[in-house]
Amino acid sequence: MNWEAIGATSELVGAVAVLVSLLYLANQIRQGTATTRVQTVQHLLTSDTASADSMIAGPLPEILAKLELGERLTAGELSVYVLYMRGRVTDAWQVFYQRQNGMIEEQVAAALLRRFEFFARRGLFRAVWHSQLKTNFPEEFRAYVESMMQDFGE
Repeated sequence: MNWEAIGATSELVGAVAVLVSLLYLANQIRQGTATTRVQTVQHLLTSDTASADSMIAGPLPEILAKLELGERLTAGELSVYVLYMRGRVTDAWQVFYQRQNGMIEEQVAAALLRRFEFFARRGLFRAVWHSQLKTNFPEEFRAYVESMMQDFGE
């Protein structure tokens, strides 16, 4: 029996098995990453839908209408607006964070952040951001919001 040939054959079979295993694992990681990205977007959209549903059911439509007309808000209305905007800013931060960490595609993140920009264009948002919201978020996200507001003009 030629032990050298058997040993060489065993090494070759082992090397092929390792290569096949590595290819399989790489494929599993790709699939896992794709699944995580889809779940991330699904979570963000579900959160957005839930906040829209709660907005319609509460006093917020009237508050936003008053803002559109340039009317002053009562203290209670302002509190509702601040809480609502804190939720919208938190949603935007999640998108920003997911994009920053490669868990969401750039064009999906851009579309979701444009929703936030719609609310951030309101003059009252600037005041609420500076007085009550800004300090609750990481520096990189604060810089993003500040830059976005500069793009709108002050």
